[in-house]
Amino acid sequence: MNPRWANDTHFDGLMNYPVKDALAAWLQGRENAFQFGEHIDALFKTYPRENLYAMYVPLDSHDTERFKTLMGGDTNKLKLAFMFQMAFPGAPSIYYGDEIGMEGGKDPDSRRAFPWLQNKWDQDLLQWIKLLISLRKRTPSLRRGDYIRLLVEDKVYAFARILGDQNVLVALNGSAQERQLEIQCAALNWGDGRVVQSLINGQKYTIAEGKISIKLPAWSGIWVWIKKPHKGSSPMKEWI
Repeated sequence: MNPRWANDTHFDGLMNYPVKDALAAWLQGRENAFQFGEHIDALFKTYPRENLYAMYVPLDSHDTERFKTLMGGDTNKLKLAFMFQMAFPGAPSIYYGDEIGMEGGKDPDSRRAFPWLQNKWDQDLLQWIKLLISLRKRTPSLRRGDYIRLLVEDKVYAFARILGDQNVLVALNGSAQERQLEIQCAALNWGDGRVVQSLINGQKYTIAEGKISIKLPAWSGIWVWIKKPHKGSSPMKEWI
């Protein structure tokens, strides 16, 4: 990271490789969630908001080892990384083939030919990424909202994207065990008794004692928010 390259006298933004590197180190187990959080916090301290929010956010590129390969082929870890990437400030980038589960080592292996036969594709991964993209496009706070860290534990990281009353909570379980989370909701302005809902699968949660209680399976995450349906619309259609 070098603040002299992204400011009002140089570039609007950069390729935000530090995000990819921090995610890889955490999900590989080389660093814990506290260290991951420190890397993310450092980005906000290093760059002005307008520059950080203009950055290109990759998981892979033509000259880096593919993320799935870095994860030892673990698709759940890759899906978790995409969940963070699509909720993080900036312009998320998908390197060709990542959406269908391509692997590849260091350059030139990262530039393998794309497999055009669809029976070679990971369709579950493809649908997952399509869902995340769709939800990001429909949710202004995931694109423009303030970023606030809410919780960090050894294997767990949670943050919020804050924009008016369309606030989103993002929680990630970067471990091989199920985790029960208790997350304070004051920053989200969610009072006791408020019912919130997962953008991913529609599961509902009720705020109690200023907290939300969420159970996350191994290597999984969740996006939670309050949706106010348009008059006359179907609530579930508005969610998904």
